[in-house]
Amino acid sequence: MYRKINFTVSFTILILYFIYPVFLSSEENLISNPGIENVIATEEAKKLISVEQHQGNILYFGLIPSTMLPREWFPYSGGGYGVWGATDEQAHSGKYSIFLLFKDFQKYQGSDIISLFLHTQQVEVEPDTEYEFSFWIKGNIPIVTIRGFLWNDKNERFFLEGSGLIKELRKDGVVIRGISLRQPVKISANEQWSHYSMLIRINGESKRLQMRIGLDDMNQPLASGNTIYIDDVQLIKKK
Repeated sequence: MYRKINFTVSFTILILYFIYPVFLSSEENLISNPGIENVIATEEAKKLISVEQHQGNILYFGLIPSTMLPREWFPYSGGGYGVWGATDEQAHSGKYSIFLLFKDFQKYQGSDIISLFLHTQQVEVEPDTEYEFSFWIKGNIPIVTIRGFLWNDKNERFFLEGSGLIKELRKDGVVIRGISLRQPVKISANEQWSHYSMLIRINGESKRLQMRIGLDDMNQPLASGNTIYIDDVQLIKKK
């Protein structure tokens, strides 16, 4: 009797071992390089693009590349100075995460400005469909901004925020803001890894989506060296 039960339990465990990963992967992640494990040395990356593209693809004005860069991720700077890239000093899973380090504000007409972002590649999405965008974040920056852009068939770009298309925001599984988030989403990066997710409704005209995570809020204390780390990013179509 004991041997029969033991065999049944072992057989069940064996079946679950092979089947369970299939259940986990049934929802396709549309983000390329979501775990930041596909990295390339910055010097090698420079060889893959032309001199004309170099400024926009790697340096991008005030954002300096670190020694390693994550493939399929890109920087944006509309003001301010920082460093971006892949690092093995922090990771939620695997070996690497992507980071954005603040260095200094930029002076513009007598005022300090900051607009530094990391953004995903553009992803094809289906109109009138809901998607869940999620990621893990860690750091020491009190206000981190999440932005999104949508493109239609005419390649016209629209802001995701302000459209009422962000339906829900959760932190570690708990809803922290309600329906129709019409302002840029603001979260915080603390010493412990936190998981954020948002439900996005794609409107009838949009064909592509791009998400950005970074810094643009002047109403916070920022010191040179303040950093955010991001890992295990997902964009999943909801059924």
